[in-house]
Amino acid sequence: MDNVTSLDEIEPQQSPRYHLGIAEQGKLYAIAGDHKTALKYYRYAIKLTSALGHPEVFFRHYLECVLESLEHMQAYDELLEYCDKAVALFEETGKNEVIENGANDSEEVDLMRLDVASIYLRKGIVFYKKKDIDQACDCFQLCKNHLKHSKHTLPLLSVMERWIKGGWHVDEHRIKQEQVRHKYFTVVKENIKSALAITLPNDVLASAF
Repeated sequence: MDNVTSLDEIEPQQSPRYHLGIAEQGKLYAIAGDHKTALKYYRYAIKLTSALGHPEVFFRHYLECVLESLEHMQAYDELLEYCDKAVALFEETGKNEVIENGANDSEEVDLMRLDVASIYLRKGIVFYKKKDIDQACDCFQLCKNHLKHSKHTLPLLSVMERWIKGGWHVDEHRIKQEQVRHKYFTVVKENIKSALAITLPNDVLASAF
C-alpha cells in the first residue's frame, strides 16, 4: 500500500491529528482486506489517544474499527472479549448507569448510549452466527434497553429479532447483506479520509502489541 504521509511530514505526535491519521491508514488496509495490519494501526491509535488523555470519542471510534475488523476476520471469540472489555469500561467509570437510566440527555451521553447498544448488537449477531440463540436474544434485549432513552435507532436489530422469532437461521452471507443495507459497517470507502492517513515504520507498529 502506498504511503500517504510520512512521519517527518506529520503534525506533532501529541496532536489528535496524529492518531487520527494512523487510524485512517488502518482503514485503508481494512478496505484492502488486510485486517491484521489494520488491527495493528487501530491498536496503536488506541494506545496513543489513551496515553495522551484525548477525548473518549476517539477511543470509542477506534475500538469500533477494531471490532469491525475482528468480525470480518471471523475472530469471534476475540471480538466477544473486546466487547466485554468495552462494556466493563463504561461500568467502571460509572457511565453505564447514566446511559441506561436517561438521567442525562446530552448529545455526548446519547452517543455513548448508541455506542454501547451497538456493542450489544454486534455481540448478538456474533452469537447468532455461532448458533447460540439464547445468548443472542440476551444481547439484543440489552441493546434495546440502551436505546430506550435514545433518539437513535439500530434498524438491523429489528431484522435480527424477526429472524429469531420466525425460527430462521440465516447464513453469514445473508447477514452481511443486511449489515451493508443498514450501514452497519463504519469502515467503508466513502467514509475514509485518505488524505489524512499516516503510515508507520514496522518497528513502531510492533509496539501496538
